[in-house]
Amino acid sequence: MNEAFAYCWTDHKTGKLYVGIHKGSVDDGYVCSGKLMLEEYNSRPGDFTRQIIASGSYKNIISLETAILKSVDAA
Repeated sequence: MNEAFAYCWTDHKTGKLYVGIHKGSVDDGYVCSGKLMLEEYNSRPGDFTRQIIASGSYKNIISLETAILKSVDAA
């Protein structure tokens, strides 16, 4: 059952990446929970693209996000 997904937003202006997860559908309009990232996205949405990394159970997607963030020593 696909109840959640992991995603990566790319900011093509700065080269920054934003990785996160969401419990819901990939088509439900969700962008992210990060306030600064959301402000940047809302001010210049054309500079961003989203890639879906994986979908599945919420538990598995949380584990995947944790592994990704640990692998890059993200804050």
